[in-house]
Order: sequence, then C-alpha cells, then structure tokens
Amino acid sequence: MRNRHASENEPVRDPGFKFKKQTTPTGIPRSIRNLKHLFRPRSVAVIGASNQADSVGAVLMRNLLQGGFAGPVMPVNPKYTAVAGVLTYPDVASLPLTPDLAVIATPPATVRALIGELAVISL
Repeated sequence: MRNRHASENEPVRDPGFKFKKQTTPTGIPRSIRNLKHLFRPRSVAVIGASNQADSVGAVLMRNLLQGGFAGPVMPVNPKYTAVAGVLTYPDVASLPLTPDLAVIATPPATVRALIGELAVISL
C-alpha cells in the first residue's frame, strides 16, 4: 500500500540513514555555530533607526532599549545626531565596533549596499 502523502516523484529514503554530525574544532555543531550572534548578540546596530514614533527603526530602538538588552545599541542614520537619546552614526563605516547583529530598517533598494558595507567592516 502506497503512502497517500508521498509523491510518485519523491525519492525513496532509507529509514536507517542518519546524517553524520559535523562539528567545529571546538565541538560546536556546525549547523548552529554562528546562530549565537543572532540569538545572543553582544552588540546591535540598528540601520535606519529613527525618531519618527511609528517607524520600524523607532520601534526597534525602543524595544532594544526598553527590553533590557545590555550591550551597545548603535543606531545608524545620517539624518540624526541621536535617536532615542543614543548617539547616532551616519553610516556603517563610522561604527566604533563591528556589531554581532545588524538590523536593517531601510527601504528595500538600500539593503544590498548595506549588506556589502557590513561585510567590509566584518573582515
């Protein structure tokens, strides 16, 4: 009897097959080794941070500052000298340190260039 959920084009899988667990030299599983920066960042850059109350950049800043994040929060926006009372940097290259996490809250057309700028400072 065929499994009613299986497609005729689906490959048959060996039920005894197991993936080889890959780890880094320090023993951290490779699939999660860089996720610590996402889930437990030591510093955060908010690119597109804003003082406009309903903007995504303002909401992100408010949540980080009021939510108990203990590390540096570095707003990036050339239009402001401060966002939510925090000194603001005009561009990614001006950041005093490489952030563990960068949250981009800018128009879609700017994202590719911003990712490139973040790659340059992370080298």
